[in-house]
Amino acid sequence: MKKMMLLAAMMVGTAGAAPAASGAITFNTTVVNVCAISGNSAGGGSLSSVPASVSVPVNTPNYTALQNPTATSTTGNIGYLQCTTGTSLTLSTTPAGGTTTTSASLNAGDIINTGGMNLANGGNSLLGNYEAKLSQTATASSNGDVWQGEFSFTPEAGQWNVPAGSYSGTLNFTVSYN
Repeated sequence: MKKMMLLAAMMVGTAGAAPAASGAITFNTTVVNVCAISGNSAGGGSLSSVPASVSVPVNTPNYTALQNPTATSTTGNIGYLQCTTGTSLTLSTTPAGGTTTTSASLNAGDIINTGGMNLANGGNSLLGNYEAKLSQTATASSNGDVWQGEFSFTPEAGQWNVPAGSYSGTLNFTVSYN
């Protein structure tokens, strides 16, 4: 019994005089570059709704050989690309049956690829040039960097040998980032 009373007295005595303990915890994390297609210029698109590919038809105006310069057809935008602030982009474009063009983002300005492209109707071709452009619409905001893509095709003037009809062609593009 004496031993239990002594043990209880020791416990009461040490409970009020416990030494303090302190330390420091360091948290480390890494932010990686990422981009997603969004439906609006403010970003905020749902990742679950990001399409695996984007296909937008080009609405081509009527072409006549008398036009000089010729009319340009434009898709407008393909949606918005929302990226972590400062993410470097690379735009690669390849017209069907053509040569690949690749351009990377610089510190400021648009990313623009241009090249020759043919639109076809059976065995007939309408010659022209395409332009693929990514323009930054917002920089270093709470939405990161937001890019808008626009694509256009301009037929060459004076193609009297092109029969009337509907012509089409495909421009494949890839936006990559690091």
